[in-house]
Amino acid sequence: MANTARRTAGVIVLLLAGLAMAPSALTLRDFEAPESLIENAELSFAYRYYDDPRTTGIDVSTGHFGMAYDRLFDTPDFGYTAWGGTTIELADLVARSWTGSAAASYRYYVSEELPLFVYAGGVLEAATYQIRPGCEIRSGVGVGRLRDVTPMAQALRITDALVSQGTLARRPSDAVLLRIANQIAAADAYEEPSEWMASVAEVIESLMGVGMDAESILILSSELGEDAESRYCGAIIQGGVGFELIDAYAEEQDILYVMSADVAHAPTADSQLRCRMSVSGASTALLADNTSTLSIFYTTDLRPSCALRAEYELKRVTSPGTATMTLQTAAVELAVGVGRTDLLFHLSLANEALDVGWTVDLSVSLAVDLL
Repeated sequence: MANTARRTAGVIVLLLAGLAMAPSALTLRDFEAPESLIENAELSFAYRYYDDPRTTGIDVSTGHFGMAYDRLFDTPDFGYTAWGGTTIELADLVARSWTGSAAASYRYYVSEELPLFVYAGGVLEAATYQIRPGCEIRSGVGVGRLRDVTPMAQALRITDALVSQGTLARRPSDAVLLRIANQIAAADAYEEPSEWMASVAEVIESLMGVGMDAESILILSSELGEDAESRYCGAIIQGGVGFELIDAYAEEQDILYVMSADVAHAPTADSQLRCRMSVSGASTALLADNTSTLSIFYTTDLRPSCALRAEYELKRVTSPGTATMTLQTAAVELAVGVGRTDLLFHLSLANEALDVGWTVDLSVSLAVDLL
């Protein structure tokens, strides 16, 4: 099963890299901001309690708590990436198992024209199956950038909505879309959000030769609101050497070979695909002593009334003298709203070390507003 997981992970990474690099007639990557700042934070909690008086004891009392934070900053000269997260599995309102990880790296680009850089950073990991928290420092070279393309996504959504509403007769040309996106990206140049939104409306009116009525202004202000989701594209691949400051399994501190990749692709203005992978292993026994992780996230807003979210995580630890440990989790969530009806479908799968099979958690909820 471990070999199958590795092969599957490899194929997925290649496909995602291909998506990030493949040319297209019009993509969000056509927009290049001089600086990119991407920040996301998420919190999730779920718990289920069921006690049937006809049976002995509590039938079900399980749940989970999750938290994740991601921040990326990029300029022509330097950039940094920081992320962290934790997942806690609960039983009878007590933590049954938990995992946590955090990483940060600083990049210095050797040239503004070429995306080549040197980097330094560190990784911290802790889990109930480890003897103690593990800590690594890393340094090496890499290539690539991740860019914030949210303004282009907003420009596409605004103009498509104006076409559907009838204000615009057709979608603007690529050059006009880029001009609108650049104006959206200039938000920091205005003291008041209303002034910024008015400037975007003026650009659309002047370039498209139309007048923006009250409904059109409402569409624009809705798309430029504070709750707009970030979109980003590109890839960062880096490799080098590392050193274990603290070995998680109380073994000898090793010099490590390390490699990591972060790939992002926004297929449309309403969707985001992200893949992050990391491999580190002892320089003296890379095949026998290594840790590899893979994380894939996809979300899409199927407007106007449907949203899909899916994620997959894999961690594999190989250590001399112990059995290889593989942990996998996957989740899919679909939210559908039709008129006064809201439907939420959630499926999660988990396979941890020593598990005989997959744990399956399926829930479906329906809410209807009758009056």
